[in-house]
Amino acid sequence: MALAVAATQADVQRVGADTTAPVVEQSIVATLRAGELTLTGTDFGEVAAGSAVLFDYGPRSATVTSDSPLVEHWQSDRIEISVPWEVVSGELRVVVNGTPSEAVDLFVFEYEGFAIPPTAGTDQHELAVAVGDDGTVWINQEFHLKLSSITPGTPTIVTSVEIPQAPGEGIFALALGGVDRRSRISSLGEDITVDSANGIWFTQGGADYYSGSYFNTSRIVRYDPASATFDCYNLPLDNSRVSGVLVDEQRSMVWYAESSLSTGAAITGFDPASVSSDCLFDPYLSEERAPICEDLSTGACHVRFTLPISHSYPAHLALDSEGNIWFTEFWRHQIGRLTPETGELIEIPLPWPTLREGPGTILGAGPWELAFDDAGYLWVSEYFDASVLRLDPSLLLSRDCLTLDTQAKNPCIDEVFVGSNGTDGKLLHTVVVGSDGMVWFGIEQDLDGVRGSDRVQIGFIAIDHGSEVVLFPEIEGVTSVAGMAQDPLSGDIWFAQYWQNKVGRLHLLTAGQEGESVDCSQSDFEPCAALDTDGDGCTDAEELGPDEQLGGRRDPENFWDFYDTPNRDNERDGRIGMPDVLSVVVRIGADDSDGNAEINRYSDPNMPVPADITAYHPAFDRSPPQGGDPWDLGPPDGYIGLLDVLGVILQYGHSCSGSN
Repeated sequence: MALAVAATQADVQRVGADTTAPVVEQSIVATLRAGELTLTGTDFGEVAAGSAVLFDYGPRSATVTSDSPLVEHWQSDRIEISVPWEVVSGELRVVVNGTPSEAVDLFVFEYEGFAIPPTAGTDQHELAVAVGDDGTVWINQEFHLKLSSITPGTPTIVTSVEIPQAPGEGIFALALGGVDRRSRISSLGEDITVDSANGIWFTQGGADYYSGSYFNTSRIVRYDPASATFDCYNLPLDNSRVSGVLVDEQRSMVWYAESSLSTGAAITGFDPASVSSDCLFDPYLSEERAPICEDLSTGACHVRFTLPISHSYPAHLALDSEGNIWFTEFWRHQIGRLTPETGELIEIPLPWPTLREGPGTILGAGPWELAFDDAGYLWVSEYFDASVLRLDPSLLLSRDCLTLDTQAKNPCIDEVFVGSNGTDGKLLHTVVVGSDGMVWFGIEQDLDGVRGSDRVQIGFIAIDHGSEVVLFPEIEGVTSVAGMAQDPLSGDIWFAQYWQNKVGRLHLLTAGQEGESVDCSQSDFEPCAALDTDGDGCTDAEELGPDEQLGGRRDPENFWDFYDTPNRDNERDGRIGMPDVLSVVVRIGADDSDGNAEINRYSDPNMPVPADITAYHPAFDRSPPQGGDPWDLGPPDGYIGLLDVLGVILQYGHSCSGSN
């Protein structure tokens, strides 16, 4: 089925006079639903008949001509366009004078934000996220008392569970506003991860610069969702800030990075089966802490490998295929590799930063998170440089990777993406290697010097496309991004909105079945009972059914083939009747074919209905039938007229179990 926008593909291709093919520089692009898209290249020509952008997604397509109101700029080397609302992931081509470019992969995502309820008495900030095999999203926070989680579904459920600790004034300490005090609030919550048994591991406690008179306990905590129980492993040294945590199941060890100015820098690990858990440990009542050892074979202790420079600030950890532990050194502008069996430690300097102002000029580019891809490359985020680096560990065997060359570069490291010019205040917190062959990251930018960020851009590096960098347009209402994680089943990207007490999700919109692959041609198959791929209020099972009166003989990917119109409260009742007919009749003559109104033919049909019942809105507009059935209508054509009245009448009495 083809959904034509402003012209048909055949109309565009008929004009072919010039055989010079336009060239799009990008091989892959991404945007949000109905979002902006910029294409760069050569030989795009000017606005002219026969020039357009063609979108192909599954069995459908859409065409946006160069003179469409969706096109902001059409120049010989640059096209800026808004993607039609109905377009999902697929391919696009630029056509000039009837000659198409090579296909460009297009990814279209939808954003949704989930508020995390505040905890009384805290100044919580969502910082790190992890996703379990069951799709549950787990969140660690700065300034927290509870562990929060999101269970996606209908409805999505957000819950929090209090983390146990000894009764009293608190095992942590804070020095805020010149006041030194004990606290039950953990000021840090830098990392969180999920083990193969669905155990949730996260970090708590220990401050950067705290040097007061109180204990400031740090600990590694495990939560078992099945039994709703906690295990707490307190660090041997007081005020030993902990950042990253790594579950090493091959060794049955849990590793963490210590980065305290008072106790020094170290990579430390323990065997949870040998070390006692104590969630009620009180440093004011007991001096007994876990013992420290320097040998993996010792057993019931925390094996601690100290780093040469005490202020190097080891942050996050990653495990390679040979069992080596890699870590970033945030204040030393380098990364390290530890082999626990031998204690061998190597430290690799990073290329000289681009920074020319701000704290990074003193501290360096600020390597923070790191992750391995399937090919064995190590990806590293640089916080102050807003950069992503790629290290090839195999080159350690043949090149000198331990010193920089005369150009201040490391021969084993590629600087794949630099998001900052060194003076614009951009920061890049996280790098995550997804199962989709993409390396995801998020950039924050402070434009006014006031607490918090003002501009956010999320992007990815497409490994399968020659490490091409793709940036999304800004997401409306999103002003912060911190930790990120990918759902291994759905592919959804989750990220912490640090300053907004939210967690965001990017969901890939495809022309095929979303999420788990199922055959919805069997209308009684359970997963299809509630699945509504196109969101029109009819489930996929109903649309694939034989009875048109029950929503059948329809396309489960075509929003427009069920003419259930919204009422003034933007609600649909799942049945097409006289209110639907009348709501279209009163809008006869409403015209927005030029697409200039705030709510126009290219807008999301679920946008609020204007108070003026005669005003244009895409939910009341259709184009002619796209197939053999008269109710098989297409997207808005920009004019509400008798065709639309006839279209809704031909569906009179049709109903579906759902409503949108």
